[in-house]
Amino acid sequence: MLLKVLAVAATLATIVHLLEIDTDPINLLLPPLSAISIFFLIVRLHQTPESLPQVSRLFAILLAVNLATATFYFVGKAIALRDRTLVDTLPGALPTALPLLSVILLVFVRPYQLRKILVFSWLITAAPILLYLLLHPAELQTLRGQEIAFLTGPLIVGQIAFLLFYVRLQDIVDRLYTERLEYYYQILEKQAIRQQAIEQTFTQIHNGPLQTLAVLLRDV
Repeated sequence: MLLKVLAVAATLATIVHLLEIDTDPINLLLPPLSAISIFFLIVRLHQTPESLPQVSRLFAILLAVNLATATFYFVGKAIALRDRTLVDTLPGALPTALPLLSVILLVFVRPYQLRKILVFSWLITAAPILLYLLLHPAELQTLRGQEIAFLTGPLIVGQIAFLLFYVRLQDIVDRLYTERLEYYYQILEKQAIRQQAIEQTFTQIHNGPLQTLAVLLRDV
């Protein structure tokens, strides 16, 4: 369902940018490529439902690549064009989408891979924007510059720290749950062994002295 919504959103974004008179070339590149890629993921998932983990990883990679491409494009454009600043050219949706990437990675990436991927995704998406603003104090001191710096710096770093803490806590809970299951299994195994020993003892008594006593009574 999420992939279908994103495919429709990417298609609508493509149409909107095509109708714009003056738009950045990247706006004519990323939305249609995203729509086509998501469409293929939907088809693959429909044909082979068991490929859900692989499709999830491919979607997370696609999202990270799109955001990283947009980031480097607008940062490079601001560096190359002296008369244009990053705070003027950077789309408002991009800094807002960067924190969402961490949440999406939490959903689609396996816990043991999440730490490295979260840090790497921050380095290729948010860090270039933050570094540019730190090297251009005049833009950083503007209201939008401070907003962008907050979204790409303290907000995402705090979010990553919280997500890593959540993953660590979930790992501890899973280990405790596994240990508890192993403990109960050992108890059941001991009870089964004890029950088997009782049955063997009863069988030996029944086939031993009691059977001999029954033979003697029959003879008498």
